[in-house]
Amino acid sequence: MNQSSQIEPSRRGTIPLIASVLVIAALILFQAGRTGDSSPVAPSAALAEMAAVSGGYAAMTTQGQSSSEELLYVLDQRAERLMVYRVENQRDIVLQRSEDLARVFSQARAAAGGGGR
Repeated sequence: MNQSSQIEPSRRGTIPLIASVLVIAALILFQAGRTGDSSPVAPSAALAEMAAVSGGYAAMTTQGQSSSEELLYVLDQRAERLMVYRVENQRDIVLQRSEDLARVFSQARAAAGGGGR
């Protein structure tokens, strides 16, 4: 059998897992945007313009609160972090927020009455 056509068993579920995390992150941000319209990192609608996955990272862009604002969401799978960047003047990228996903999900479980890890 051709070695290059085989996929390591540990990597088979990586792409669907990353896609699931991106969908969940978009839904979380969408919900956060519904409660606080003044937040610069929570758009009122979560519509992915472009998405890419490479190595341990996944990225997607969305339109911000104004038509000229664009947001870049980067998921670092290894560090379990979600970073949100704002694109300014179509050339500068400014970090708006960085979240530890393990802490975010632990807080969500605790708020739902499920306890922590």
